[in-house]
Amino acid sequence: MIDVDDEPSDFVEEEDRKTNTAAFSTLSKEDIDRRQEDLIADVSTFLSVPRAVAIALLYKFKWDSDLAQENWFSDEEEMRRRYGLTAAPAPPPAAVNRNSHECKICFETFEIKNLASLSCGHYFCRTCWSRYIELSIDDGAGCLTLRCPEPNCPVLVCQSTVGTLISDRRYAEKYARLLRRSYIEGKSGHKWCPAPDCETAVKFEVGEKSNYDVVCDCTHEFCWNCSEDAHRPLDCATVLRWIRKNKSDSENVNWVLANTKACPKCRHPIEKNQGCNHMVCKCRHHFCWMCLGDWKKHGEGSGGYYKCNSYEAKKAEGKARKRAAADLEKLRAEHFPQLVYDYRLTYTELDCVVRAWMQIKECRRVLEWTYAYGYYLGAEEEEEEEEGGGGGGGRKKAKKDLFEFLQAEAETILEKESERKEFFEYRLKLQGLTNTTGNSFERLVSGLENGLED
Repeated sequence: MIDVDDEPSDFVEEEDRKTNTAAFSTLSKEDIDRRQEDLIADVSTFLSVPRAVAIALLYKFKWDSDLAQENWFSDEEEMRRRYGLTAAPAPPPAAVNRNSHECKICFETFEIKNLASLSCGHYFCRTCWSRYIELSIDDGAGCLTLRCPEPNCPVLVCQSTVGTLISDRRYAEKYARLLRRSYIEGKSGHKWCPAPDCETAVKFEVGEKSNYDVVCDCTHEFCWNCSEDAHRPLDCATVLRWIRKNKSDSENVNWVLANTKACPKCRHPIEKNQGCNHMVCKCRHHFCWMCLGDWKKHGEGSGGYYKCNSYEAKKAEGKARKRAAADLEKLRAEHFPQLVYDYRLTYTELDCVVRAWMQIKECRRVLEWTYAYGYYLGAEEEEEEEEGGGGGGGRKKAKKDLFEFLQAEAETILEKESERKEFFEYRLKLQGLTNTTGNSFERLVSGLENGLED
């Protein structure tokens, strides 16, 4: 028997990042279903087995048809026994030939038409079958290897049986979704887009240059190596350090926000760990801990000096997330038709606006990660200087100056492009600025990826 690895290895080693190039393609739900069905049909035809058997084999071997076929031919009898794939349907038991039979799950007696079995010949009522399958689907991908309810029976419950026996069609859709996910998660070089609620997958191939940032059809950009947001020119290790640092800082800030309040007068943070609601700041301001109101105004009208009812809980609003892709869609849907109508333009002539918009979106993403690069640049250079005996001060300063120059140049050019609004007056300038911005950011990215050595 030939076994398969438990997990596909899709992580690209960090040292290969600068020597390989990434080529990727996106796969919609329809694309995945079509490829999956083609693979099932090929295996079913080649092995002369039913579709359900082909699905079970492919799932067992992570959708590797060569491996599935090789294992099948190595010992067909053992394969059938091991994976519950019987050669032919078993005859029904003598008891089933009567007009009624007892379900082995609920122990109720049913007419023959209300009973069902797999090829093993173990009969159960359709209600118990339906509930058994639905509970398994609710548990997740384990339903793809679900077996007959009869103890120790190895026969698999295949997709066709699921569709026939369940009563709620939503479970059939969920089963199909789990089967689809098994195809992507089992195949090397395939990953799901990590964006919430996105059902698009990405197929990834390694070439000769470096770029592991991929863009899904839903516009979400992420790194193939670590599945974090796209972070070129930073390497994955630095990004993970940055994320851990921000998480730690955020936890500290959250504790301060949850356990302290600012004095209404001087804004100095105050921690209350015991005692009443009467607070006295070092600025000598007296206030109520609950409502932050002046303590002098507290009394019977506020529920008493030491029982304030003026406080109303407020939930902090989440950070506003402005997605450039959503803005671009709004631009195309609302503003482009108006521009076409007012100025007698064609949509082709408006391409420069789209290009500029997408350039701004990409450049702002790059700038976001340059700040993380700058944060760690000083610390890393100090470590190198200490290890080298302190003789690298000039090199350290030159490297930091170069980084700050490239970053400032990119920021300045980007802001110039962002300010252009009047279409006719700035159309040519917009096109030029878009090219200039792209070139400037490419220099920035190239410099950071090469360690600012050149």
